[in-house]
Amino acid sequence: MYQQQQQQKKLPKTIKVPRPPEFNGKQPTPVNWCFSMHNYLFAEGGADFLNTSTAVHTAAAYLRGTALNWWRQHEQEVHRGLTPEYENWYHFRDAVTTQFTPVQPEVSAREKLDTLRQIRDVYSYANEFTSCMLELPSMGEGDRIHRFIMGLKPEIRAHVWLQNPTTLTKATELAVKADAVLWENKNHLRPFNNMRQVQHSGPRNGATPMELGSATPVDPSTPAELDAAEATKPYRPDATTA
Repeated sequence: MYQQQQQQKKLPKTIKVPRPPEFNGKQPTPVNWCFSMHNYLFAEGGADFLNTSTAVHTAAAYLRGTALNWWRQHEQEVHRGLTPEYENWYHFRDAVTTQFTPVQPEVSAREKLDTLRQIRDVYSYANEFTSCMLELPSMGEGDRIHRFIMGLKPEIRAHVWLQNPTTLTKATELAVKADAVLWENKNHLRPFNNMRQVQHSGPRNGATPMELGSATPVDPSTPAELDAAEATKPYRPDATTA
């Protein structure tokens, strides 16, 4: 056991953790940014690192715009002795969430949920729906499923209702599968519909096959042959000159 632990300590660190995005006070949402930053700091330094002021300054290096101005003001107040410094990541995280989260995030999430509908694919709709659900942790599973299904396109909604899902995850899976089947069917029918349009479309000049078959044939005679035939015709004086 001891030898195994020693071997693990000697293993090189080959996994590179993606850096979290910058935060300007609005994008991404404070909750999502703090979640990404927490995972990054933990992966880089472990649980002990989260309890240091170094973690705070590491996270502050990703602030931009309004968020950066807020941090600069805080640092000035610390130097003037007006406010204490954030001792660890958890204090800093709570301060960021309080400062930049809307006063009533649940109200905003519910208002967005009232008008949320599937416009494009199910993936895009489900992503927006999940963002609302993160702001509504107290909403029951039954209400989540009902809200999600009601926002789907009619043809997909009917399919999901028939399956009677009992979790939001299952409802999402059913909607994704139904969306994929509908998309595939539309692509298979498109060449067939194009072929039917070509078959039913007539000639560009509007003539039907019967009209084309009954057209008068063109005389293949040459000009010389026509002159010779004209010369052999008997002379008939014009009735007007008689």
